[in-house]
Amino acid sequence: MSFRKYGGEGAEKNLPFNMSDLYSYSRHYCSKKKFLQCFLLFDLYSLFAGAVIFYIFYFGQGIANMDGDLFGLFSYGVFSTVAAVLIHHVQCGMYCRNWAWPLTAFFVFSITMLPVTIWLTQNKLNAELYKAIYPNVLSSPVILFMLFLAVAVVTLPLYAAK
Repeated sequence: MSFRKYGGEGAEKNLPFNMSDLYSYSRHYCSKKKFLQCFLLFDLYSLFAGAVIFYIFYFGQGIANMDGDLFGLFSYGVFSTVAAVLIHHVQCGMYCRNWAWPLTAFFVFSITMLPVTIWLTQNKLNAELYKAIYPNVLSSPVILFMLFLAVAVVTLPLYAAK
């Protein structure tokens, strides 16, 4: 923590808080009980997010595409991976308070790597997914709607809580 704003080191009287109060506040949230509560809540949230992603795909997958074909097994892997990455980026954007240009550039680079990775994966010659992800999975309006629904259902409770 930089104290230059308040007059340098040793200028505790200029701070809007006492260092002892800051220590006891931090100590309260670093206790084992709070850590375990936080750990258990994150585990429950992870189970909730996994169930939402699974069941949204499970109930939406029975819908055929424009040609009447049902999606293959790999489409769930693509769906769950894309949903997890999008949920993570929405949460990072929601919790970030310091949107300076380096952080914004890194965020844009990070989210741009998702379609680049998928494009590189599907364009590998002699692969089972060769030219299959974009035409069959990610170009489907049903899959895109299910992705939007999964991201919204998982992140809106966190947004409401914060």
